[in-house]
Order: sequence, then structure tokens, then C-alpha cells
Amino acid sequence: MSLAEAVYVATRRLPTEERFGLSIRELETHVMLAERLRVIPDDIASGLMAQLAEVGRLITGLAKSLKR
Repeated sequence: MSLAEAVYVATRRLPTEERFGLSIRELETHVMLAERLRVIPDDIASGLMAQLAEVGRLITGLAKSLKR
């Protein structure tokens, strides 16, 4: 719990777009772990990863447009 708390405190200082990026990376890690443990099938994991990649692109685009 101490590590999780430290990460939350540290990430408060990050720009908003970075915090969203971290949430996406966390989801990717969960999907990859579930796939490796055979909790979810490969095709479902691939679909989820594709959706996560698309959301990541959308967030990046939004962040860039807000900086202009």
C-alpha cells in the first residue's frame, strides 16, 4: 500500500495528459497480465489492446489541441 500511495502522491504533479497516459498504461498491464495468466483469451486481449491504443491516440490528440 505504501508504494501505491507514493505513486498517487508523485503523479499529482504530472500534467493532466500524463496522468491519463498512466491510467491507460495501467489498463494495458492488466490486460497483458490477464492474457499471460490465460484469464482472458488472446482475441479478447487483442481487441482490448486495440481499443486502448485508440483511446491513447485520442487523448494525445486532445492534449495537443488544448496546448494550442
